[in-house]
Amino acid sequence: MASTSSEQNKKPNEVTTLSLKVKGQDEVEVFYRAKPTTQLSKLMNAYSNRHYFPVAFFFDGHQIRDEDMPESLKMKDGDEIVALIHQTGG
Repeated sequence: MASTSSEQNKKPNEVTTLSLKVKGQDEVEVFYRAKPTTQLSKLMNAYSNRHYFPVAFFFDGHQIRDEDMPESLKMKDGDEIVALIHQTGG
């Protein structure tokens, strides 16, 4: 049985989408799926729109920037992003 060229190009353990968990200060976990090359601003905007307050996102102790991608942060399937309410003032 002949295989197609797209089947031949795929690596056996290659992940096309990642499942990422966003955990808020209230311990509620929300799961998102993203491609490794998708800017995380999409995920952050979706989370912020659901919660109606400004949020800062952190992965591995560093704040996530809008242009960051799972691939650039070396995220793996199932990794956790922490969402903290962004506070201003004293």
